[in-house]
Amino acid sequence: MFQFFRRQDNLVRWFLGSLLVLICFSMLTYLIPGMNTGSDDSSATSTTLGKACGEPVTSVDVQQQFESLNKQQQRPLPATFLGIYAPQILKNLMEEKILDCEAHRIGLQVTAEEIADRLRSSPGFFPGGEFIGAERYKEVVEQRMGLTVEGFEDQIRQEILRGKVRHIVTDAIEASDREIDAEYHHQNNKVKVDYVVVKADQFNNDVKLDPEREKAFFERTKENFRMPERRQLKYAVLDMNRVRESINVTPEEVKAYYDRNRDTYRVKERVHLAQIMVKTTDLSGDKLKEAEKKINDTLAQLKKGGDFAALAKANSEDPGSADKGGDLGWTTKEQIAAPDMAKAAFSLQPGQISDVIKSSFGLHIIKVVEHEQAHQKSLAEVQAEILTKVKAEKSERSQQQMLDQVDAAIRKNPKDLDAVAASLKMVMMTDAGHQRGAPLPLLGVSPAADDAISALKVGEVSGLVTVGEQKALFQLTAIQPPRIPEFEEVKARVETEFKVAEANNLLTDRAQEFATRLKAVGDLTKAAKEKKYEVKSSTEMPVTGRIEDFGNAADFPAQAFKMKVGEYGGPLTSGRNTMFYQVTELTVPTAADTAANRDKVRQQVRSEEHTSELQS
Repeated sequence: MFQFFRRQDNLVRWFLGSLLVLICFSMLTYLIPGMNTGSDDSSATSTTLGKACGEPVTSVDVQQQFESLNKQQQRPLPATFLGIYAPQILKNLMEEKILDCEAHRIGLQVTAEEIADRLRSSPGFFPGGEFIGAERYKEVVEQRMGLTVEGFEDQIRQEILRGKVRHIVTDAIEASDREIDAEYHHQNNKVKVDYVVVKADQFNNDVKLDPEREKAFFERTKENFRMPERRQLKYAVLDMNRVRESINVTPEEVKAYYDRNRDTYRVKERVHLAQIMVKTTDLSGDKLKEAEKKINDTLAQLKKGGDFAALAKANSEDPGSADKGGDLGWTTKEQIAAPDMAKAAFSLQPGQISDVIKSSFGLHIIKVVEHEQAHQKSLAEVQAEILTKVKAEKSERSQQQMLDQVDAAIRKNPKDLDAVAASLKMVMMTDAGHQRGAPLPLLGVSPAADDAISALKVGEVSGLVTVGEQKALFQLTAIQPPRIPEFEEVKARVETEFKVAEANNLLTDRAQEFATRLKAVGDLTKAAKEKKYEVKSSTEMPVTGRIEDFGNAADFPAQAFKMKVGEYGGPLTSGRNTMFYQVTELTVPTAADTAANRDKVRQQVRSEEHTSELQS
């Protein structure tokens, strides 16, 4: 299937290229200020890199997008990587503007229901299919994404619009019958083979060790044993966990925080609601009448004493609440989008149900489960929450004070790391020969630390580097340049690689001997028996199949589909393995079977294509 999409990719690109011309897309080739140096100077001049529909994409846009994406990474990249990722970021930003412009040009719209459906597909907001509630939803969006609910949902709207444009693009591409048939054969052609795998490891015991030959091997391949540059350094570590753990919060501080932030703990009037909803989006005529009849019949059953939860499970078309008996959780008046629904929710008494209410989503019946008046939370109710917040604030201040002290100590003793560490009770560590990518004692592997160490000259002290929960200062004491070691330094490694090379040479010789014999006898099983090699049989394999105990080869099994039963192939090489094979079965769908499945495959291709575009 994916092979088909790769063939279609050029068509998609051609179509998008035409779209660029239609909306007057022009590309400029300026360098982004600071992209090669990693500068994050926000005062740098903004350079226009390209335009779409008259709107520029600037160097600042690219830098901000890089920073935004970088914040989402568990291990952020250094600013110097901006130069590597800038071209792709620029391409993505331009494509987004192109799609937005085209969506506006052809008048595409996104409904509230489409946004709701997209949210329902997110396990973060609907874990197990259940909505986390309006208050929690608002909290997640604001705290984790740094957006308002309105801004977040506007982003979703833009994503859906762009997806619609992509759908239009892919719908315009129609594969020929020949391409569809090729895809069907790609999926359904099958082959079985008998095979022999000869592995270099089989000859390990045949390798004879010889000190003189090992030395000669080392002389021929000594560049492979070259030792990279190593940096001798010492560093001071400040454990920020220790700083945080030293923080204490008094009851008086908790009380003072509560008094300063009383409005924060004022609860608005809110209601606990349940609903039964029948969708009417895009309905008209008889379909709309059926929906109205369904909701009115449900209301009649409720007025006769019907169980609200049971009727919601049976009749409600809201996927977020139907399975829960219509339960919507707690909400304030401001969080209810439909004015008529908000009015009814806050005028009904607990246990009462509304008449049918119309909204842009459909027809609703709501039930007020509980009604809570506005009130002030007591200190006792929020004491634990405040304790956490005050401790976090004090911890942040304490950590900043410590960092300021480190900065002052470095300015006082810019090249005396021992004095800095002693004044601040930092832990001193050493590394006699550090290589980039190797773990540092106490710190582990740290790309940020490697970047700082690589930038130092002998005697220099770095700025503070964040490594997990710790901060570190590094001082470079010496540089050991790259060098080729003496034989005795790497003797054990030379012996190991000598064995590998000799076993590989034996594999080459044995494979050539077997190839000659196979050609002579014309039968894989007979030739293998003479050499005491094991013959195995594969299962049925598609074009994308593989022999697990051999590995991958560029033209296998594709080449086997071009052979007749009984013909043999090889030698094929995968790593330190060599394989010979003989075709035993070949299954190819008939022309009638191919034609009968043509429409099915075409629909499958379209569906996969749309999914691929949506994910992109």
